[in-house]
Amino acid sequence: MAKDYYQILGVTEDADQQEIKKAFRQKALELHPDVNPSSEANAVFQEVKEAYEVLGDAEARVHYDSGTVIINFEDFETPAPRQYYQAEPQPVPTNFTLYAKQSARLCALALVFGLTFFFDFLVQRDLGSVEVEYAEVSDYSGRDGGRYFMNIVTTAGNFKTVAYGNSIYVGEVLEMKKSYIYGFLKYKRASEPKFQFTRDTPMILFFIAGLVLLAGIFGVAPTTKPERKFNAAIVGCFFSFILIVFLLII
Repeated sequence: MAKDYYQILGVTEDADQQEIKKAFRQKALELHPDVNPSSEANAVFQEVKEAYEVLGDAEARVHYDSGTVIINFEDFETPAPRQYYQAEPQPVPTNFTLYAKQSARLCALALVFGLTFFFDFLVQRDLGSVEVEYAEVSDYSGRDGGRYFMNIVTTAGNFKTVAYGNSIYVGEVLEMKKSYIYGFLKYKRASEPKFQFTRDTPMILFFIAGLVLLAGIFGVAPTTKPERKFNAAIVGCFFSFILIVFLLII
């Protein structure tokens, strides 16, 4: 309910500005904090002051009498402009647990691939006696009684090797063995006591196969954390791909 400013000042609604001003001064002499320091008097004085600010202003009084609400926007502080800040995107950490099973499976494949490589290199089938159809000396070293770097062609396959002492000649019979999967060859001359591997397989292949094997073992270990399983799977797949490319080339 709106306050009755006329009643607060103690004047009638048809009082002129002089009467309103006089009534305010009388109330102020009675209720001003300098004269009457009580809290009740101060509260009443604030109402008297508020009533005079409206009725003492001719324009404000007209609006008051008509029931119009006057809002003085100067009494309000201008709000500060709203500022927007764009938060920097935070990287979402990878949940390696979600990929634990897939990583373990890839590591298991790498383990099988590495074991297959070494097993196939060591376990070979016997081809029996094979005759040399073509022999070429590509290089010669006089150290250690003479070393002949040779390219050999036989009915069982072609290969490169190093012959010590005497070179391999056309028509010579060799005992040969060949691996089951990747075709690794080894041979034995009649004058030699044991088989030796050919030089067709670069040593780098054994290094790469060793990395594949280690990555597979590390990845399938039950104590390996999911993040490390994931990394082991990446390493195993990468070097498996490199090993396959080398095997296809040679």
